[in-house]
Amino acid sequence: MAECPAVLLRYAALLLGGTVYLPSEPGSAPGAPTFRLVDAPEGTIEFGHAQTFPVAALVDDQVRALMSEQAGDGDELAFAAALAEDVAHQWRRSREQGLPYETRSQQLIERAHDELSACDAARLVPDQLLLWFRRAYALVPQAEGRITAHGQSYEPIAPIPVDRWWCVVQERAAAAVREHLRPHAAAFALDPRPLERFRTLLAEAAEREVTVFDDPPLRITWDTHESVMSFAMSFPGFAQQDAWKRWYAFPPGTFSLYAGPRTLRDFVLSPGATRLHTRVAMPSASDIIHPFVSEMGRELCSAGHVEMIFCDEDLSPAAMIIKALERGVQVLLGGQGSRTRANPYRKLAESHAPRTTRWAAKRQGLMIIPWVNSERGRKTVKL
Repeated sequence: MAECPAVLLRYAALLLGGTVYLPSEPGSAPGAPTFRLVDAPEGTIEFGHAQTFPVAALVDDQVRALMSEQAGDGDELAFAAALAEDVAHQWRRSREQGLPYETRSQQLIERAHDELSACDAARLVPDQLLLWFRRAYALVPQAEGRITAHGQSYEPIAPIPVDRWWCVVQERAAAAVREHLRPHAAAFALDPRPLERFRTLLAEAAEREVTVFDDPPLRITWDTHESVMSFAMSFPGFAQQDAWKRWYAFPPGTFSLYAGPRTLRDFVLSPGATRLHTRVAMPSASDIIHPFVSEMGRELCSAGHVEMIFCDEDLSPAAMIIKALERGVQVLLGGQGSRTRANPYRKLAESHAPRTTRWAAKRQGLMIIPWVNSERGRKTVKL
């Protein structure tokens, strides 16, 4: 059960037709619902700061749960296999055909939402409710009621704790969604073919690391010992200049997003609520620590620049992975996302990278990334 949203635990709120109204300053919300105080007949509390009632999140939870069940006996590997193929598909169509990455509207969960369009979420909760000091009161039409809303008067009756009422709402949402989608459940099952192809690939593999897809700079691999899938994007060797005009040489490497099957399943169903691990590797010089990389775990520190991708509701999970990889490389090469004059995590001089000169870096074929004072950072890099 999801915790009761904070908006429903305010000291006072009105729930009318699926919209929560919060108290406003008197006279600031003309036409808004009002509540006449018991101990001050002439006084009122006006409710005008409206927020959409969060029952939609309950519906999404049930859709994801149903889809997870349809993958087949909890086979989380099916989600990993399907995600890998989708990433490869979107990568190829983008590079070969110049097409944009697909949006989430083309994914399974949105197809389920289409099926649920006839199931009005607002009908899952009472049309009129007073939330008053963590108690929920049903509003009943009454000529001289204490609640005035939309030209009608209501009397609040039958108080119960808001938390208990919220549990009932969740149960009703779950029942309604499952009843509506159950006849169509098979249509939302994952395609079994990616999992079949993935298992065939693993059965034929002789090495611990199995290459699932390889189209430089993108590579997808599976670690058979740890059961972890890695989405990696390589970056070239580069020379960065700091604010004091000193140059430092960094070797080529990879930026990766990786996770096990269960985490990948959760990511497919709810990207914004799932964290994928990151890793930056520079195999030819493992002692060098990039300024944007954590010293112990080798994870990328991006000031949220990469993580924001996973909250973009317009992108499919596969598109999120590709864009997150691209943005992670941009952080490593150009420092995007720092929002500060200098690197917020570590100075270039503390990275153990060898000093060099612009001329020497060019001769070695390194990408040149100068410091630009007017931009308060390193020059934007386009790969």
